[in-house]
This record gives sequence, structure tokens and C-alpha cells, in this order.
Amino acid sequence: MILLESGLGSEKVNNILLTELGILYCQHDPTKLMNHCRTYINNINTSKLIKYSELNQCWKEVVFL
Repeated sequence: MILLESGLGSEKVNNILLTELGILYCQHDPTKLMNHCRTYINNINTSKLIKYSELNQCWKEVVFL
């Protein structure tokens, strides 16, 4: 997660990186997931993140997405 978070500082952040970081948040640190979703809602693959959020029972995030 630390490696992917360090990539957020660049101007051109890849959508795949943002989606995978969201998946890691829902699996290992759900407290950071909602903020991540709000910040990058236009740049993440929402359907993929919804699937993993449902599997990890992050229901607030599923409803938001």
C-alpha cells in the first residue's frame, strides 16, 4: 500500500493504480476507503471496486459508489 500511495503524488496517476489501491484499502484498511472513493470517484473502476467492497462488507462504500 505504501508503494501505491507514493505514486499518488504524480500529476498523471493511472486509473488502474487508483482502483488497485482502493481494493487494498477495502481488504486491509477499510477506514481509508471512503476518503479514497470520494477523492478519486471519476478515476477509479467503480464496478470492480464495488465487487471487492461487497466481498469485504464495506457497505457504506458500496452505496456511495
